[in-house]
Amino acid sequence: MTLDEWNTVININFTGQFLCSREDAALFIKRGVVEGVSRAAGKIICMSSVHEVIPWAGHVNYAASKGGINMFMKSIAQELAPHKIRVTGIGPGAILTLINKEA
Repeated sequence: MTLDEWNTVININFTGQFLCSREDAALFIKRGVVEGVSRAAGKIICMSSVHEVIPWAGHVNYAASKGGINMFMKSIAQELAPHKIRVTGIGPGAILTLINKEA
């Protein structure tokens, strides 16, 4: 794997999630809880996959990004809880696409 291949997947899957979550958190903190709408100031859903816990040979950049998202989600959940911001993660299983057709 080249450094460009590594960086492309890490930047899209992991850094992209960080940037979106950071913007959401700032907005939710500024706005606060809206009474009558929700008891939370906001909700952030982190998209991962089963490869946050299952290694995937040949796709180390993907598996590393998904494992990172899992720990990222747990860490920001702790940081944002005092602001009444809920953070959760979704790690769906395999979906029949070209990338995993052989599997």
